[in-house]
Amino acid sequence: GIANEFGSSCAGSKSLILILCTANACRSQMGEAILQTVVGDAFEVVSAGCLPLGYVHEGAIEAMAEKGLDLREAKSQHWTSISIERLRL
Repeated sequence: GIANEFGSSCAGSKSLILILCTANACRSQMGEAILQTVVGDAFEVVSAGCLPLGYVHEGAIEAMAEKGLDLREAKSQHWTSISIERLRL
């Protein structure tokens, strides 16, 4: 399946899925949490922004809590903080 074909990089670590947006404070955080649930341990999912706000919007935290996903420890980060060597383009 897709996990076997794409789940590991050459170095043996998990391939990275990056959700890139502008502020990295709401929808991208929600997408990260949902996609990580879908792909499980086959991939590592992270989100980042080009102009991150530095916090995750309370409304996103509350909405995801209603779905059983915890964003309280999520962080808004700049895309340059991500190790892009692990991305498969």
